[in-house]
Amino acid sequence: MKKCPNGHYYADELDHCPYCPDGEHEDNMDETILLPPDKTMIMEDDGNEDEIIAPDSTSGDAEKTMVDAPGEKRAAETVEKRKLVGWVVSYTLDEKGRDFRLFEGKNVMGTDADCEVIVPDDGPVSGKYASIMFEDGVFRIKNESPRQETSVNEKAIGTKPTVLNDGDLIKTGETVFRFRTAL
Repeated sequence: MKKCPNGHYYADELDHCPYCPDGEHEDNMDETILLPPDKTMIMEDDGNEDEIIAPDSTSGDAEKTMVDAPGEKRAAETVEKRKLVGWVVSYTLDEKGRDFRLFEGKNVMGTDADCEVIVPDDGPVSGKYASIMFEDGVFRIKNESPRQETSVNEKAIGTKPTVLNDGDLIKTGETVFRFRTAL
């Protein structure tokens, strides 16, 4: 691979950069990378634009791909270290079903992107409206704010933690979830 002065990568066989008009290297700094078909190059993001690291096919990492949007939190980074203990499934959010994993400790429900159970566009639901906790072998749900209207099996839970049992229905705003335990 060659790199033109504008930061474009292109095949060694070419005599000039195909992304710069007429090979003139005008100010086109989109850093487009031309790769041979079915090949991947891993670019180190350490400020050194010239360093290219090829995947190590013997390590098993060559077949894995991870894409993160800038500024987004990777949920896997925060939950992989905790034991999977249950799920909530909603057919309100998607008619084919949408499930969310629950892990040991606190699992926050709300509209914020950093919640473990994200409920988009549900009018009365706030950023962090409820949490499901798993501690000492017991699941509990509680409202994070007294203004929230969460119910379990059609009974409002108020602000005190309420025990959850396998199969319980949880309603938050207009969204309904079925709770399932993995234990």
